[in-house]
Amino acid sequence: MEIGLTGIALTEHDTWWPRQDFRERRKKFPGLTILDGVEISCLEGHFLVFVPDSDARFKIGIASILELRGLVDSHKGILIWAHPFYMSIVGCLFS
Repeated sequence: MEIGLTGIALTEHDTWWPRQDFRERRKKFPGLTILDGVEISCLEGHFLVFVPDSDARFKIGIASILELRGLVDSHKGILIWAHPFYMSIVGCLFS
């Protein structure tokens, strides 16, 4: 890529992008690794979810991080806290 990237991860808040969009992007940029995921809102904050099987698109609207983690683990996925220092309704979990 012109700016030196070898990969990107794309997510949207509480919605899965259409799989066809990613197929087209991957064909258009064969030298770029493109990960598709979703940013899921839970009581504890926002979490980025990436699962290896792009067909494993589970429901949005999960109440807690414990429920989300169990679901992501069952799909052998990756879970990343999107904004760990963001002050939200529950407050910052770090002191």
